[in-house]
Amino acid sequence: MVEQRNLVLAYDPNQMYPLLAQGYRVLLCTEDPIPPEVDSHPDSLRMSILLPPYEVVSYEINGDVNTMAAAYQQYLATNPSVITIIDIIYLSAYLGNPTAICFGSEVRDLHFGQVLLQYLSMTMGLNFQPNGYGSIETNVCASVVSRMYLMNEINGTQALSYYPPNMDIEFNMLQKLIAEFNPPLVGADMAMDGNTYFRKMVLQLKGQATNTNGQQFYSPFTAGPAVHEHHEGCNCGGNHG
Repeated sequence: MVEQRNLVLAYDPNQMYPLLAQGYRVLLCTEDPIPPEVDSHPDSLRMSILLPPYEVVSYEINGDVNTMAAAYQQYLATNPSVITIIDIIYLSAYLGNPTAICFGSEVRDLHFGQVLLQYLSMTMGLNFQPNGYGSIETNVCASVVSRMYLMNEINGTQALSYYPPNMDIEFNMLQKLIAEFNPPLVGADMAMDGNTYFRKMVLQLKGQATNTNGQQFYSPFTAGPAVHEHHEGCNCGGNHG
C-alpha cells in the first residue's frame, strides 16, 4: 500500500536549516561544504556512503552513463553498510519521521542522483519529492524489519515492535525469533504455532516506544552515524570526492 509521507528532495545544503527547524531529518548526499548550523545539527546526517565510489563515477566521466548506473546500483544493493543505511532510512520514513534527502553541486554534472532516487523508488518504494509530498510503499516494511533483525541491527523485541500488524512473520525471521525467545510452543507445527504466537506479540507491542521497563525499542538513525563512521574507516575503496 502506498502512503503519503513528508519526504523532501532538495539540492542546496545551504537551504536545509529551515527544514531542520521543522523537525526534519536531513540526509546530506554531497561532499560540498556544509553550513555550520546545518552540519552541527543532531538531525543532519552526512550520507557520503551513499555516493558512488570513484571507480563507478569514472564510467560516467568516460561517457558511459549506462555502465555507471548498473555499477552504482550493484554497489547500493551489495554493500552491507549501504543496505543498513537504506533500511534505516526506510524504517524512519515508515514511522512517519519527516525526512529530506539533499544533494549538492555534484548532481549538476553527474547523473548518480537520479540513479539513487530511482533505486530507492524501485527497491524500497521510497519517493522523495521537491514539494515534500513524497510517498512510501508500506508492504516493504516486513522485509526491511526482517533483514535488519537477521543482520543483528535490531533485537527481537525491537523487530516485533515495528513489524507490520496482520502479516505473517517471514520464515527466516521466525526461526531466529523462536531461537531467541524460546516460546512455549507445544503444537506439532512449530512454524505455524510460532507465527501465531509472534503475530500476537506484534499486536501487543504496536505503537509502543518502550517496553514495561522503560527501555527504548529502537530509534531509527541511532545506528546511522556509527555505521557511517565504520565505513569511512574501513577499506571500502573510497567514495566519490
